[in-house]
Amino acid sequence: MVQENEELFNLFKNSFIEVLDRINDPIIVVNKDGNVVYVNEAYEYQVGISRERILGKNLYRKYPNDKLLQVLKTGQLIEGEEHFNETLGYNIVASFMPLKDAEGQTSGVIGVGNLGCMNKLYKHLRAPSH
Repeated sequence: MVQENEELFNLFKNSFIEVLDRINDPIIVVNKDGNVVYVNEAYEYQVGISRERILGKNLYRKYPNDKLLQVLKTGQLIEGEEHFNETLGYNIVASFMPLKDAEGQTSGVIGVGNLGCMNKLYKHLRAPSH
């Protein structure tokens, strides 16, 4: 298994960011300090926040109850959970995976959302009647 992981890593290492940017679900990554270090193109498009506005921002300052920070603190995976997202102001379904260093310590968290259908439905249902 280790050899397979190493081979897979070697295949992806030069184009990993490009692969993440091609995924249709929003992806966000924070480091151990709670700073946003990456969002993919789907995040920008579906969430409506440009990379320039969010990269480098510290979630502890504005969104201390964010699920990314919960996973950062606990090191526990949250998989496919629906929750109210403070940043967006509506419910989403997302998974949050701790990123571990060589010593097994949580060094960051990746969040993968499934906003597409939920977001469209939520906005439709919340739209004022004409």
